[in-house]
Parts: sequence; C-alpha cells; structure tokens
Amino acid sequence: MKDKFNNSIGPLAHKTGSSSNKGLRAVVAIMALLLGLQTATQVFAFDFQYHILLGMNVFHIYAPWAIIDWALKWGDMYSSYLLHAGNFGILVAGVGLLLQVVVMMVLDNSAKASLYMHGSARWANLKDIQLSGLLPRPRKLTEWILGVKQLKVAGVFVGAWQDKRGKSHYLRH
Repeated sequence: MKDKFNNSIGPLAHKTGSSSNKGLRAVVAIMALLLGLQTATQVFAFDFQYHILLGMNVFHIYAPWAIIDWALKWGDMYSSYLLHAGNFGILVAGVGLLLQVVVMMVLDNSAKASLYMHGSARWANLKDIQLSGLLPRPRKLTEWILGVKQLKVAGVFVGAWQDKRGKSHYLRH
C-alpha cells in the first residue's frame, strides 16, 4: 500500500502537472518562432521572384534564417520589403504562440480524475492511529535504555486495528 498521500486542500489540491510539459512548451514555442522566420523568408523571396542572388534554395524554399542574412546585406536598400516580410513572419509566429497558449491552457485545465477528489478521507495507517492517541506510541530509545515501561492506554474500546503481520491491536479512546 502506498503510504504517501496527497491531503492538500484549497489551491494546492488543484495544482496541475504543467511542469512536466515545460520541455514540450519550449519545443512548440521554438517551432512557432521558426515558422515565423520561414514565413518572412518566403515572403521576401516571393517579392523578389526567387532571384538567383537570394542564394541556395530547394524548389524555391529557403532556410528560415535566410531573411536575417538578407536584412544584413540589403536592409538599407529594401527596408520596405523586409518590413512587409517581417509583418507576415510576426503574424504567423504570434498566431502560433497564441495557439500554443490556448492549447496548453485547455490541456492543463481539462478534467482529470483525482484519487483525492473528496478531501483527505482514507484508511488510517499505524502512524495516523498513534498520532490520534488510539494506540500507545512506541517507546523512545532513552525510555527503553532506562527501562521505562510503555504506558498503558486507558479508555473505552472503539475498535481494533490489524497490522501487516495480522496481529490485532485494540483501539481505546
């Protein structure tokens, strides 16, 4: 039996497992930014009709970061074309990042079954029963060395508890 319980209440009970998605979130964000760069590159190349001076391409597809090289080479002469391409790139990257936020919010807030949905109600273990005072606590090392006998619990019997070895212990209140 698992002896580690989640007895959280309030906001702590609704803590999500979003930390496990941090890597996925980073990958999706980087992909959205790369898609924005790719869009800006392709728009700029389209505006210049895939001219040979733009460099190497495969079926008119350029590397996503080619727009950065072109901006460094021809930024002064063709700033309006770069601005036009950049606007499309920012639009695509922004929509991608916005979609990521919406999807992650939906995934984080979707209903998940919780073993602890109705609070902390569960079967008590030995430690719980001893802390409640229904069973005597074990003797401390100093009590054992000094020969102090274990205190007898007085009170009304309220039930019994069976340990892992099958021995019954009477609970008193």
